[in-house]
Amino acid sequence: VQAADELGDRELLEGALPAARSFKALPESILQPLERRLYVKQVLEASAEEVDGVWKSLPRQSRQDVESCIAYARSLMSIGRGSDAEKVLREAIKRSWEERLINLYGSISDANPKSMLKHAERWLTEHDDSAALKLALGRLGIAAGRIEEAEVWLKQAAADGRAAEAYSALGKLREEAGDGDLALDLYRRGLQALDSGSPNLQHDPSAV
Repeated sequence: VQAADELGDRELLEGALPAARSFKALPESILQPLERRLYVKQVLEASAEEVDGVWKSLPRQSRQDVESCIAYARSLMSIGRGSDAEKVLREAIKRSWEERLINLYGSISDANPKSMLKHAERWLTEHDDSAALKLALGRLGIAAGRIEEAEVWLKQAAADGRAAEAYSALGKLREEAGDGDLALDLYRRGLQALDSGSPNLQHDPSAV
């Protein structure tokens, strides 16, 4: 079983894991992560026609697993079903506050941004210290046409540790507004943050 996992052989894993569980050939501490990786792989590799069926075939507990939800949402987004992905992620966020879920939620491009923004703003009441949420709010604010508010959220995200993504989004805004020099400076800040691994780089986002 572990050899199949290391080889990335999904079909072999699909055949071996049920037997390993039936005969208790592996402890749960090893078996559960293997099953989780298999379920994620099944969802990510499913075709557009198969993905819903594959998702429904997973054990109920696995459909509530963060990794599985992220995989399903990514699959839906890749085939233009952003609204369905939004529902999956929103339900997952209700069950478990995970920054990875928030990151993906803010990157959905083909759903209703105004509705999504309302949901995200409600989360601020309990998670106002989340840089990932501020970044998501900035991205959703841009999509919803609330540009001034989006800039405020993005600057806060940059100050709180998400400088690379926030400066990139701010740079795109300035570029679209025709301010090429400021856009280039913002892109540069984002790249420096990405390269250095130090998110804030002594820059004051409020000076943008």
